[in-house]
Amino acid sequence: MSQIESRKKALVIAVSEYDEGSNLTSLPFCKNDGNEMIELLKDAGYEIKNVNGLIGRIDGRLMQDCIYSFFKDDIKSDDTILFYFSGHGVPGDDDFFLSSSNIDQSKPKMRGFSFADLSGEITNCRAKRVVTILDSCYAGSLNISGKGNE
Repeated sequence: MSQIESRKKALVIAVSEYDEGSNLTSLPFCKNDGNEMIELLKDAGYEIKNVNGLIGRIDGRLMQDCIYSFFKDDIKSDDTILFYFSGHGVPGDDDFFLSSSNIDQSKPKMRGFSFADLSGEITNCRAKRVVTILDSCYAGSLNISGKGNE
């Protein structure tokens, strides 16, 4: 009988620079935290999806594409995946959002990533083990159901 080898994969996003139009202050420590997290995860045997990192100034569309791809691309049920985000979180009309560098707080859906979408990606991900680390305002508002309840 062939045994499937489980893999460990991670996506690290650390937004430290924000455009003037976002009205958000820069968070230089996020860049350091993101780089340290990448090294820590590499040492723990994680395959880092973004070896060059989504660190520093992060375009909203790139961030959205990378998050959606991460939870879908080549994920098997026995994999352990880890999603890490460090940066600003902002409220929207009916949800909270992870902020990119060029987010417009009056329209956060356009260049942010909603907690509802993140929760959906986590819940629908093939991997049985999903670790989520959010270092942002409003992180406690993320509602994740379905994982870990087996």
